Amino acid sequence: MESSGRPCLVCGARRQHHHPECLSNLLAICGGAQLVIGAFLLWTHRQYSGLVNNQFWEPFGLIIALGLVSQLLCYLGWTSTSKKHRCYLGTFCAFLVALIVVQFLISGWAVAAKHQLITPAELAIESSFHQFISTDGASTDKTHIWNRLQRDYQCCGYSSIHDYSNRKRDIPTSCFDSINNKLYNVGCMHLLVKGMEANMIRVAIVAIVAALIQVSTPTNASIDCLLIVTLGVTVWLIGPA
Repeated sequence: MESSGRPCLVCGARRQHHHPECLSNLLAICGGAQLVIGAFLLWTHRQYSGLVNNQFWEPFGLIIALGLVSQLLCYLGWTSTSKKHRCYLGTFCAFLVALIVVQFLISGWAVAAKHQLITPAELAIESSFHQFISTDGASTDKTHIWNRLQRDYQCCGYSSIHDYSNRKRDIPTSCFDSINNKLYNVGCMHLLVKGMEANMIRVAIVAIVAALIQVSTPTNASIDCLLIVTLGVTVWLIGPA
């Protein structure tokens, strides 16, 4: 009997039946979003990764890797549909379950790692700042990473503007707000670490949303809403940090 259910938003298949092709299209959407978001987060992290000894990039690399795996699974799903081969279909389902489990694990790991990165990040940033103020001519070099950080984040010093006066150093021009004609008083360490923590939460959200969408089969009536939410989350994630 022909199904009278509403067609799936993703592939047009009837919702009363489970279709690997529909799941494959979902994987393509999730994988594409993960690739874009992961690449964007990695790019933003690389702007100031030198301050933390080029560490803490792994979560963004994992999101990119998940996107690549999703695209490969998408191809496997399309192949199993076109060839109607039980072996391909079984392999597709097994790898899909494994991917969903891994994404749940990565989401939990990212939340836990957020608290663990604070101390090593602060130590690395402090060491970088001491090297900055002890290097002759660094404070007047507009391209120096610390001058760029202070301009972009509108901050000054490691913990405050007093980091320069306490060490009898001239305050760089990058600490000066030319629009409001005042000096930045907020320390850069707090803002930078806070941004890193926010990116870890973004990684967790990307992983958990992708897993929830993939675990929702085409028979789930909420799939349309999940796709809309994913689009909204994606737009928010690639916005300003």
